[in-house]
Amino acid sequence: MLTDAAGQRKVASYNLGGWTVDSHAPKGDLGANILFLNANLDVVALRIFNDVPENAAMPVTIHRPEGASPGDFEREIEKRLQKDATSTSELASPWRNLSDAIRTEIRERRHIHREKFGE
Repeated sequence: MLTDAAGQRKVASYNLGGWTVDSHAPKGDLGANILFLNANLDVVALRIFNDVPENAAMPVTIHRPEGASPGDFEREIEKRLQKDATSTSELASPWRNLSDAIRTEIRERRHIHREKFGE
């Protein structure tokens, strides 16, 4: 949370990420988010990628500012992410497909990086 310019109230801030996979070693603190905004300007940050080792879990998670509680918009996004109403961990296929495509692309980029620059 950041304080606004007048120093009067807290403002949530979000980092979308945005870098290239430019090494053959994962950098676990790097990742990317998708931001969803509704008509009320409520924001949900969906962590779609973490730079993890090749076979490590890469969960898609919702991030919120520290101390914030999930609101109706976040719960709606969460429902749309899930495969079905009983699943809390398996992604619906569009999100699973996106996550798989990201993982495949990272693997390919790391392979190219190794070929060009060695281990």
